Amino acid sequence: MYVESAQEAFDTHIQAYKIAEELKLPVMVCLDGYIISHTYEPVVFLEKQNVEKFLGKYRPDVSLNPAKPVTMGTVGTPEYYIHFRKQQQDAMEKAKEIIMKVNREFASMSKRVYGNGLVETIGLEGKEHALVTIGSVTGTARSVLEKMGNIGIIRVRSLRPFPTEELQKICGNLKSIGVLEKDISIGANGGLYDEVRSALYNLKNRPKVSGFIAGLGGKDIKPEEIEAVTEKIKSGKEGVEWML
Repeated sequence: MYVESAQEAFDTHIQAYKIAEELKLPVMVCLDGYIISHTYEPVVFLEKQNVEKFLGKYRPDVSLNPAKPVTMGTVGTPEYYIHFRKQQQDAMEKAKEIIMKVNREFASMSKRVYGNGLVETIGLEGKEHALVTIGSVTGTARSVLEKMGNIGIIRVRSLRPFPTEELQKICGNLKSIGVLEKDISIGANGGLYDEVRSALYNLKNRPKVSGFIAGLGGKDIKPEEIEAVTEKIKSGKEGVEWML
């Protein structure tokens, strides 16, 4: 799960415990190194008793207890291993509804909400084009949203499970979208770009999809660069471009 700000990092860690305990899957809360991790931002903390009430008491199904010995972490031989992986896949599919449910519960408790938990739209209503973001660059995009014209923002919050159905619903009436991300899968494209293209592949009225690689190694992505990206998105040109 990718966060936009220090506040969201704090809030998502609290949510992560509840998600992980219900699904029995680990949760990774990902934030931009240096951009968020090494800078100061105001954060509103929650009272300890409110967090404890939100999470409840954790009672694991299985634990180390000399009175009830169990074996943990043994080798999964081939005849069993495939079943373990199927259980993980099933849990990951179930994670979508759990993430959305926990997001709603957290919003009720904290008055802070992050889209539907999987994805968030910003200023997209009535627009024909969209900038797809992940992580802290969303904050910069927000700051220039009014200057971007006929284009809104789609922020991906959950990379796994990927919000395929949600993106299909959001993008069904759009003419073009562009994915701006701070990563490159060497030999391929940006990871998020490939995920978005795959998610929209079978969409009847599929929008044009472009990708933009920027900000690698913590390099700053400036507002004017985002404005330039949005103009390229609205042109409908597809493919991947490096913002050097």
